[in-house]
Amino acid sequence: MDEIIGKPAMANWDVWAEMPSSELWQAVLLSIDLSPDDAERAFNWLFGSSHQRRAADSELHYECARRMKIATAHVSFCGPITALQLYSGYEQDPKTKVGLREFSSWATSKGWSLPIKFPSAIPNVAMANSRWPWGSHHTELLGHLDAAARKWWVNYDPTDATTAPTNKDVSEWLVNDRNVSQKMAESIATLLRLDGLPTGPRK
Repeated sequence: MDEIIGKPAMANWDVWAEMPSSELWQAVLLSIDLSPDDAERAFNWLFGSSHQRRAADSELHYECARRMKIATAHVSFCGPITALQLYSGYEQDPKTKVGLREFSSWATSKGWSLPIKFPSAIPNVAMANSRWPWGSHHTELLGHLDAAARKWWVNYDPTDATTAPTNKDVSEWLVNDRNVSQKMAESIATLLRLDGLPTGPRK
């Protein structure tokens, strides 16, 4: 018989309030004031089969699973939940690293209630007018990449491959609308292309 896994303990905010980042699933647990510290048990509670959880935890688990699904759909290299490490499949990996303050801002924009000690976005004068997570450094090519991401990828639905643009669409737009060279336009389109996306016509 599989072991029954009780819900995780309450989050230890003496530690987590000072943490800059976590794995996505940890951020979701923290968002409902649960601790991810006992990582294996907490992960199994969140992702394991229902018969391993106590019936009394079903409502809490439902909310946690709901938040996990929504948060996962909003992870990308350019936000709104920015993946801090890029690798094949990072968009669907619950263990992808994210910034807790950015997660807090995003979650708040969704109307989620968060524990009072959850790390929150702190205004920073140096970053106030910056469009980039790393600060104010900007180049013309970064501007083209940013514009293409906003034009072609903001409405992408991971459950519907037909919403993904082709490299041809993106590169032609960059060449015709932003006067980017063909070679650079193709490079930018490739950088923006979702890992593992099938080639060919969208069906």
